[in-house]
Amino acid sequence: MSQGVGVDKVRFGVFEADLRSGELRKHGVRIHLQRQPFKILAALVERPGELITREDLRQRIWGPETVVDFDHSLGTAVNKLREALCDSADTPQFIETLAKRGFRFIAPVEPIGTPPARPLDVATHVAESVPLLPPPGIVPDPPARAVAAIPSRSTPPRKLILGLAAGIAIGLAVSWLWFSHGSRTPVVVRFNKITSDYRIYPGETDNERFPGVATDGVRVFFPDFQNGRVALAYVLIGGGEVHRFVTPPEISRPSVADISRDGAELLIRSMMWAETEQPLWIAPSTGGSARRLFNVMAHDAAWTPDRKSVLYASGQDLSLIGRSDGRSRKLATLSGRAYWMRYAPDGSAIRFTVLDPETRATSLWEISPDGKNPHPILAEWGNPPAECCGDWTADGSYFVFQSAHGGKPNIWGLHEANFWRRGRSAPFEITAGPLEFLAPVPSPRGDQLFCIGANTRRELFHFNLASQRTEPYLSNVRGARRSEHAHHSDRIAWISATDGTLWRGKEDGSERVELVSAPLSVYMARWSPDDRRLLVMARQPGSPYKIYTVSSDGGELQLLLDDGRNQADPDWGPEGATVVFGRLPNYAAEATAPKDIRVMDVATKSVSILPESTGMFSPRWSSDGRYIAAMTLDQHRLMVFDRNTAKWSTVADGIIHNPVWSRDGKDLYFQQLEEDEVPVYRVSITDRQLQRICDRNVSSSADSIEFWGLAPDGGPIGTFLFFAADVYGLNWKRGE
Repeated sequence: MSQGVGVDKVRFGVFEADLRSGELRKHGVRIHLQRQPFKILAALVERPGELITREDLRQRIWGPETVVDFDHSLGTAVNKLREALCDSADTPQFIETLAKRGFRFIAPVEPIGTPPARPLDVATHVAESVPLLPPPGIVPDPPARAVAAIPSRSTPPRKLILGLAAGIAIGLAVSWLWFSHGSRTPVVVRFNKITSDYRIYPGETDNERFPGVATDGVRVFFPDFQNGRVALAYVLIGGGEVHRFVTPPEISRPSVADISRDGAELLIRSMMWAETEQPLWIAPSTGGSARRLFNVMAHDAAWTPDRKSVLYASGQDLSLIGRSDGRSRKLATLSGRAYWMRYAPDGSAIRFTVLDPETRATSLWEISPDGKNPHPILAEWGNPPAECCGDWTADGSYFVFQSAHGGKPNIWGLHEANFWRRGRSAPFEITAGPLEFLAPVPSPRGDQLFCIGANTRRELFHFNLASQRTEPYLSNVRGARRSEHAHHSDRIAWISATDGTLWRGKEDGSERVELVSAPLSVYMARWSPDDRRLLVMARQPGSPYKIYTVSSDGGELQLLLDDGRNQADPDWGPEGATVVFGRLPNYAAEATAPKDIRVMDVATKSVSILPESTGMFSPRWSSDGRYIAAMTLDQHRLMVFDRNTAKWSTVADGIIHNPVWSRDGKDLYFQQLEEDEVPVYRVSITDRQLQRICDRNVSSSADSIEFWGLAPDGGPIGTFLFFAADVYGLNWKRGE
């Protein structure tokens, strides 16, 4: 245990406590608090993050000789303290109760005024923790030595010169030793699982849903799944119970964009489906009322070091806005959308992730604080790049980031340039699986960083309409992600979740033929009306999606069209003579390029735009050829184009996902993402009647479901998603 903070005044959240005078203030206004509750507060804030036992409080406040009803007196005093802090035992922001053991102060505490002789002690609570060495790469000051006596005039100059030379030589040798030792790659000496078998949302980078993780050195904040929806939560860095962080209902799918350097305030963004730019919110890290950041619409943001402004990304622009006056100015225009912006500890640079709007590749970039000289920092390392989500350690010696360099995402690091090192070293690997390690956030105190370790699991299912039960689907095909049934046979085409290859075979897994091989990665495939060909949406690494055809018996891929842009969601027209396709939505690619639905003649390669289809995507052609269904780019409306009348009409509203025609072309199935249970609906084209088919509750343990097709009996087929992810803590030291 620590021995106290050693200061007279401390600040936590909007409160200040004078430990000497016994005064508590909120926003500078004194709050009346009796003597015993204040003593409890003092005992807790002197050792934030640590367990203060009931016996500790008895000895300190009541004394060993005092005879009182201790349990009643302690409970009354703690309740009065919670009332003064507007705190709750059920959802604590400041004081956490550990049943029958004691209490713990869970909010960040900072000293006020002159720094004490010993820094504020925040417990790390790492099981079997190891002593932390000086931050890697930092050369400590040599120990103070006694000042030599001033030589007298009789001291020979030669001895003085030799002494100075010897001192310089010793200093250089010591510096070289510290430099050579500190420049070596750090070694992880402790790896701790902070949450246990939890369901943290790891994000979906391809859909611009980056993981949101932050730490103040006492807690780690993260998004998790609660009853099928993303919410914010936090856990102490030593582990224990996970607490919900309450946000306003206006924030859909909240995620932490950044935390201020003093740990006092969070920037919160939303990850609502289909919306690229959304409001930003500021909230105290201890909980309480959140407020919108003026009228800013952005997809990510970060605090400036002084917390007087917010750096935000909207479209392909980086801008600054004053938190008090709301004045905004553009800093730079980039080649793509920026995420995970972070300032260097000394404020000399800003680094961020750039997502290429065409290829979906992510890379790390740097820019000066005045918006000049934007450039990639690992341009020659990976091709295509696959790096994101980086931040500096507190002392600036290292920059840690997430990378899929070599396949699976892991945490990597860079030695930063300093007095001794003229440039950054090659990246070194910090984690090496078997989980996917994501979103590293260094602690503001000590040689520790936190990250998400994810092992997202998928199970294919078929919902039997007759029995109203789910059944395992393609159980003899391991690792299938998505499949399509042929129209006139028992053949099935499926996509491998491991490498994106396309296979054809039977439901029992027999007669397998690989149709599309790596490195091409397939997103979707459609059987032609005569089952002789498949229409394939696929891409090479670092390249846009293209549309191909391939024989169902195997053979070479045939590129249908190369227009330099992403082509998406292809589907066959009547008799297989035409193909309809669209573009990716704004949050997935090319936000500034026009989007519409196009029809292509397979024989002549001529392309025409479907009338009044601007602002629509994800087309689906009915089997009788009369209708083409599509969604608006914001996914709020499902519409149908009648080719007989050349008119569009709306058939469903909400946040629509993946429309699929029934085999007879009379009904449309789709998934509704706006509702908590993400249900699958069926809508009749003739009378527009809506029927709920199934939802997430058909599985007792799945976090979500993903609908993508129909079985021959008309029942939905799809994927159960299990977000098995936890927070991990890593302690490291310099290599020996």
